[in-house]
Amino acid sequence: MTGIICYHLQQYVEKSVKAKLCDLNIPFRKTHDIRQLLRLIPGGDFPDDLIDGAEALTSYCVSTRYDSYDPPKEEMIGAFGVAERIASMCDFL
Repeated sequence: MTGIICYHLQQYVEKSVKAKLCDLNIPFRKTHDIRQLLRLIPGGDFPDDLIDGAEALTSYCVSTRYDSYDPPKEEMIGAFGVAERIASMCDFL
C-alpha cells in the first residue's frame, strides 16, 4: 500500500514543478525526472538533500507501478517530507 502513496507523491511533485516551469514560461521536455526539472528553475537554489530526495521520488514513478515495490513505512514518511518541501519551495520561487 505504501507504493501507491509514494507514486502519488512523485506525481504531486512532478506536476508542481512542471506547473512552476509553465508559470515562468520555461520550456521543458517530457520527463518524469524531478531533479532535471528542478534544475531548470532559475534562482531555485535547492539544497543537495532536496535534490537527492527528488531523485528518490523520481524512482517511485516506475518502481511502485511496474515493479510492485512497496517502500517501508519510514521511507514513505520521508518521501512525504521531501514532497512537501519541494512543492512549497516551488510556490515561493
